[in-house]
Amino acid sequence: MLSGLLPLALAICPVSARAQDPVPGFSIDQVTERVLSGNRDLQAASLARDAARSGIVAAQALPNPKLDLTGGRAAPRFGAASSTTVQAFGASQLIESSALRGSRIDVARALERGAGHTIAQVRNDLVALTRLGAFEALLRQEEADAAAEALRLLDQVRERVRVRVDSGEAPRYELIKADAEIITARQRRDAARSEPPRRWRIARALAAGSGARRSGAAAGARCADS
Repeated sequence: MLSGLLPLALAICPVSARAQDPVPGFSIDQVTERVLSGNRDLQAASLARDAARSGIVAAQALPNPKLDLTGGRAAPRFGAASSTTVQAFGASQLIESSALRGSRIDVARALERGAGHTIAQVRNDLVALTRLGAFEALLRQEEADAAAEALRLLDQVRERVRVRVDSGEAPRYELIKADAEIITARQRRDAARSEPPRRWRIARALAAGSGARRSGAAAGARCADS
């Protein structure tokens, strides 16, 4: 009689239709923005792009002219003539091949584009992991609410079974089965309630940097497998 009461209660219990925030006081977009602003991987990628842009400026610069100044004393090998002071000035300018200079600029621009792609990849990964954690936190919260409602319904069913057992209309093992269903429902409720905080510990870790990013990805993979 009581077999399958827990799935039935989970199916008929109402699910909240109101919009919820995964973290009280913060929307998903706000949480995502906080993760992006605090992640060290994204900051490092931005600094690498700035360095690449500086490399473009350096590649476009023309070689500086070279100035030479030499001086000394000159004395004849023979004779009694006195020595004289000698000074020489010189200036030279490297004439660089336009093809070589253009190739150097193209390489610097390619490095800048690559740094921009790296920023986009890191940002997309962070947004995906954060939103995955947010929606899973909302899902677990709804599951926790559903499990709590299922437990309430099972308590009502158990009370009716107890009345029937006390009156002799049902055997006592029906009450034992009802107690087992309630224990299972309570365990599921407690497990569902523990999920949202754990998901948002991952989100906080994502804002900390690269090691946490890998742990968040691993957690997301475990959730996908489950």
